[in-house]
Amino acid sequence: MIDKAILAYITEAYWAMEPRTLDRMLGIITRHAEGIRLAEEELVAALDGKRQAKNTTYQVVSGNAIIPINGVIAKHASQVGGVSQPRGTSVEAIRKDLRAALEDPTVERIVLSIDSPGGSVSGIAEMADEIFLARQQKPIIAHTEGLMASAAYWLGSQANEVYATKSASVGSIGVYATIADDSRRMKNEGFDLAVLKSGSFKGPDKITGGFGEKQAEKLQEEIDL
Repeated sequence: MIDKAILAYITEAYWAMEPRTLDRMLGIITRHAEGIRLAEEELVAALDGKRQAKNTTYQVVSGNAIIPINGVIAKHASQVGGVSQPRGTSVEAIRKDLRAALEDPTVERIVLSIDSPGGSVSGIAEMADEIFLARQQKPIIAHTEGLMASAAYWLGSQANEVYATKSASVGSIGVYATIADDSRRMKNEGFDLAVLKSGSFKGPDKITGGFGEKQAEKLQEEIDL
């Protein structure tokens, strides 16, 4: 039986993420929703060997506050690092570190150390604005030796300067939305439910999983904004 809460997590978010990592992450979440549990090492391998940082608090090195932004980015800390969740960093943690570094008298400059495929769009625009404003107080540098893609690049691009090594990957700008059509599973289990709604764009048929062409077009309009 598929966990509806996990399916909601997949389908109700917009994703600004490097597509190959998004595919792997959705595969992991779907397998967990179906009751298939992956070992820790399998999860790490599936997401390019990116482990969740055990300590997301910034470190100060020679006056530089190093703020790690690793793995999948989610709005809340509770959305990353769980058994059926991606490994990564939360916007909450980034914001906390940034504000603390701005107030820290030992910090002369802030370095966003990024190795991330991006993540959920939720909270990213606001965090990007905060980084842009923060650079008026202290210089901010974004740096990557691995991956700075999509939502991660959105954040990094707000710094005064952006640096990447020759082997790093930077870019993959755009937004994805996912659709879970579980109508066939419902019919196989003996359900044939109908939903009445006002307005053709009220939303997809969440009960039967049906998703028509008009709803798909409307969703495309939303992610194009």
